[in-house]
This record gives sequence, structure tokens and C-alpha cells, in this order.
Amino acid sequence: MVPAPLPYACWVTTDPGGTTPIGDAMADFLAQARRSVTTQRLAMDEALNRFGAAAPQNCQLALDTQSLSRRGRRTSAQNQIYHRGWRLAYLMATNVGDHLAAIGDVASANPPRVFAHMTLARAALEGAAKINYLLHPSGTLPDRVLRAAALLLASAEEELKAAAELATGNPMLHAAATAGAQRRQADILELVARADIEVRRRKRGGQLSGVSWRDAGGGEAQAHPSVTGLLKTLLPTKPAAYRVGSGAVHSQAWVLDDDDAFDPMTRRLEWHFDPAALAGSVDLAITASVVALEAFAAMLGQDPSRERIEAKHREQAVSKLVMPLLRR
Repeated sequence: MVPAPLPYACWVTTDPGGTTPIGDAMADFLAQARRSVTTQRLAMDEALNRFGAAAPQNCQLALDTQSLSRRGRRTSAQNQIYHRGWRLAYLMATNVGDHLAAIGDVASANPPRVFAHMTLARAALEGAAKINYLLHPSGTLPDRVLRAAALLLASAEEELKAAAELATGNPMLHAAATAGAQRRQADILELVARADIEVRRRKRGGQLSGVSWRDAGGGEAQAHPSVTGLLKTLLPTKPAAYRVGSGAVHSQAWVLDDDDAFDPMTRRLEWHFDPAALAGSVDLAITASVVALEAFAAMLGQDPSRERIEAKHREQAVSKLVMPLLRR
């Protein structure tokens, strides 16, 4: 749910000099928002490194790796796919952290950004959802191999599309980008074929839909899982978390609209910064980092309870300072 507009006393409008006069309470709130997300990003990076270094020999990753160490063309290919999936999971975690920290950047701008923090929180949530889909701690090793194959194939096909669309103005650049994308797609397709994984495509248009085991004895994995569906399972108490950010990304009126922001008589825009909305984005982005950490912890045999508690404290520090602003 989008927070209700604040009273006029909480409006933030730019003066002719381009700066934004704000009170002490608002300044303290914005500083804490930046501090909380910056600290959470650092804590996330530290925890990921610590989890990996302390992983015991009987953790799920170690057991998966042992199972995939057997000789054979099929197993060797699955082993490569699996560990490429792990590398992708770490890259996704970095992306989650970047968007988490960037919320502090937009909060520190003068004037503070009105909507950008929502899109950043959305990106963090999507990354966390896909990390959980990829690592799939509650699933089986075959499930995880299939999901890695599906996401790696989807990425390769997206790169091909991007190469075709982004480099059309320069023939040499276009040729180089396309050749690189084709090479990477051929590489993952060859690995998938050796692993006895079948690529599934939609009948109309031929778009990639997912992968399955060729012997039809196992399951299948979606190449484009529903992020909304994943987050409803991962965050059942925050069902609209991703949808609000999506509304901002797509400039939908139900998120952007404010009857008092624009005077049709003078055609003057006087937007207001909503601290409650920023506090919500801080909450969601910190939550996304915890959701990501929990997936890694489960696979690496670690207890993320300390990280969960500290993350909650960082979010509460922001929520505490936003309350006086809402009561004005």
C-alpha cells in the first residue's frame, strides 16, 4: 500500500537556488536512512565472505559438489553448469547490495529523490527472489542444476537480443557484440546438451520457456520465473512489496499521483517528498538483503540469525525517526 500523502508541513519544495530547506528532524531521518542501508550493504558483503570461509564439509554445497565430482561426460557438464550458477548467485548478491546502498545515495541528494528509491528497492527484491530460485535450498541437486541451466540460457538469449538492438549504429561494434553473444550462447547450449538437458521453447515464436531432463524422469525449471510469485512465497507478510516498486518503474499513476503536487491554474509543480515511502523502501531493500543471505546460509551450513537481528535494528532505526515526521 502506498503511504498517504503527508500534511503540508512535511512538504519539501525547492527554492529558487535549487536547494531544499529541511528541518532537523528530516535531516536526521535522511542521514539515518543512508547510514542504515550503507551499513547493511557492508554487513551483507562481510557475511557472504564469512559464510563461504566457514562452510563445513557436510554443508549442502559441499555435498552437491561431491556428488558432481564423479567422472563422466554428463556429470562433468552438470558440474560446470552448477558452479556457473553459483557464480551467478554471487553476482546477483552484488547487484542486490548495489541497489540497497543506492537508496542511501538518493536519500542524500538535495533535494531527496521522490520515487527512485522505490525502483531501487524493487531491483533488490527481484535479485533476492532469483537468488532463492537459483540456489533453491529446499530442493534437490537435480533441481538446482536445472535452474542454473535455465537462468544461464535465458541470460545468453537476452544478451543476443541486446547485441542486436544496442549496436546497430556501428557495424563493427555490432558484429563484435553479436559474435561474442553467439559464442557464449553456443557454449551454454553445448554444456546443456552434454548434461542431457532438453531446452523447451514456446510453440508460438520459439521463445525459451525452460529446461527439463532429456530422459523425462525428473522435473523442469522455468527460464523466466514469476518474481511476484516467488516473493509472495518468500515474503508472505509483504504481498505488495514488489508491486509498488513496479508501479514506480513503469510510471503508473496509482504510485506517482498526488492531487496537490500540481496546480493546473499556475501550471506550477510543487512535489512533496514522502519520508514514509522512503522508510518503506529502506525496509524492503534491507529485507531483500536478508532474504538473499538466508539462501546462501542454508546452502553453506550457516546460521543467519545474527544478520537477521542486526538488519532489523537498522530498519527500526529508520522507522523510529520517520514517526515524528508523520505526526506533524
